[in-house]
Amino acid sequence: LLFASELKGLLPLLRSQGLRPEIDPQAIYDFLSLGSIPQPSTVYAGVAAVPPGHLLIADRDGHKLKSYWQPVFGPKFSGTYEEAQAAVRRQIEDAVRIRLRSDVPLGCFLSAGVDSSIVTYEAAKLVGDQLQTFTVSSEDPDLDESGVASRTAKQLGVNNTVLHLDIDPVRDLGLLVKAYDQPFADPSAIPSLEVSRAARERVTVVLNGDGGDELFGGYRRHVAIERMAGFAWLSRPVAAGLSALLPSGRQPRRSALGLVERMLRGLALPPEKRYLVFTSDMLLDADKRETWHGEARATENLVLDKLDRHLGALDMQTNAELHLNLLSSLLVKMDIATSANSLEGRSPLLDNELADFVFTLPPNFRVRNRRPKAILRDAYADVLSQEVVRGKKRGFEVPLANWLEGSWRQLLNDTLGASDARTLGFVDRSLILRVLDPNSFGDRNKAYISYAFLVLELWLRNVKP
Repeated sequence: LLFASELKGLLPLLRSQGLRPEIDPQAIYDFLSLGSIPQPSTVYAGVAAVPPGHLLIADRDGHKLKSYWQPVFGPKFSGTYEEAQAAVRRQIEDAVRIRLRSDVPLGCFLSAGVDSSIVTYEAAKLVGDQLQTFTVSSEDPDLDESGVASRTAKQLGVNNTVLHLDIDPVRDLGLLVKAYDQPFADPSAIPSLEVSRAARERVTVVLNGDGGDELFGGYRRHVAIERMAGFAWLSRPVAAGLSALLPSGRQPRRSALGLVERMLRGLALPPEKRYLVFTSDMLLDADKRETWHGEARATENLVLDKLDRHLGALDMQTNAELHLNLLSSLLVKMDIATSANSLEGRSPLLDNELADFVFTLPPNFRVRNRRPKAILRDAYADVLSQEVVRGKKRGFEVPLANWLEGSWRQLLNDTLGASDARTLGFVDRSLILRVLDPNSFGDRNKAYISYAFLVLELWLRNVKP
């Protein structure tokens, strides 16, 4: 039995036993649809992650997995909306208090969003003006959150540091490929690495707001999914016809019309494909199958395994996101970014007792009057500013499309377009040429597709056999 907390620690152990880990083609196949390697699989055949909420018990007779916690969506909370708000605040207060236990300097990541603001508010109640918070600024006004975050820090009376990250897209992409043990296509990992490095100069432990969107229904798709529950009568052909009426690929993804186009496109598909369109919106099985070298299980089948048809629409989506996006992408991103800089990250909003309670809340408590994370926003409306409580959803984003057309364009062509591209060991060149073509995949998240192939190629070139 060989084990380690990260693959980079496990690989030398494997080699010491004369074992040469081989890349699992299925993991690459799934990566091109999800943007990450879905746990418990890893990029290496025969190497697996211990699933969350499980123990791995090994003895001379072998080994077995034992589950000690699983999300359960029910029975539903029977109290009032106001009572649920009070309960949410009590649970979050306790979750933050527990994670403030530390013998080393501790701080919080603070953005303009409601999640990190809530965590900072609860921490400030206990730590006071000694609490250090860290905010990232951006030259892009559409991505910059430092103004709102600085005003929140002033309101809460904490010691806030605005970090002007020195991001070099080419340099930092190389650092990302080396830090992450597997192909990883969430571009926000780049600023996550940088902010973790900067925060480590001042603290050793940092609290964050991760998980708030997944638990409480914080994405626009959650609002759309809850509203679409009333349109179950809408057949797939009708949805496909309505989607065809919209100018495909011409709408900005974050615009209202862009969301409508994606939702209608998803409605025209079976649930497992719909999930992929609503989340990563990258390649589907039909895009990969004809150009793939060898056999592979459709990623849609993996998704289907995570879709519990006994749940309502929002709960079913949430449950799948917990087992796919949150587990293998969001948490991996922050875990590696902090660990690579000797920083410990803690996520109070993913406290298991808090999660147990949130999963019992009726869908219209989480998404209410077309507002995502309604109960979370309303529970703290009396202590946080309205620009935070009513603020639009902002991710920890980078100008990905601009980088792909600018700083990374030559790198993309020189590596992925090369005759000896490692990716050609998995797919035909015809698919790579489509990825390099700026006019292809116009109805998808083209920037993420291109970035995923770039990261994959660089990772394959960097990996040691």
